[in-house]
Amino acid sequence: MFKGCPSVSFSKSDVERFSQRFKYAVVGRFRRKPPVSVVKSFLDRLGFAGGFPVGDLHSNSMLINFDRDEDYQRFFFRKSWTIGKEVMVVTKWSPNLKPDEDSPIVPVWISIPHLPIHLHDQTALFAITSTIGTPLKVDSVGVVP
Repeated sequence: MFKGCPSVSFSKSDVERFSQRFKYAVVGRFRRKPPVSVVKSFLDRLGFAGGFPVGDLHSNSMLINFDRDEDYQRFFFRKSWTIGKEVMVVTKWSPNLKPDEDSPIVPVWISIPHLPIHLHDQTALFAITSTIGTPLKVDSVGVVP
């Protein structure tokens, strides 16, 4: 009971377990949201390797839940996509999401000028960038063969 009303609470581990199926989910926000079918058709043309259910989330947003990490990263790295005449701003889904608020999680591009050439290695770059967040990807310029 909470304030005289029946209530249910979930532990942090419960929330993490329930949220696991949304680990590759993004929220697309629009000023004027197009129909789900238009967004799904647009995404189909991008040629993702796995599936990606799309559904309404709120009056101005949709949830896109990718099956594969590679597809999720490819889509999430762009901050916005233009679908027809509408711009969709992409943010990461989280269990604390409030549909009418922007997500505090955004991808950030990092440039490290004058980095010694021997550190142009994916493992080294991930170690360096993990000090400020979770590294997602290293571009082809960052790694020297």
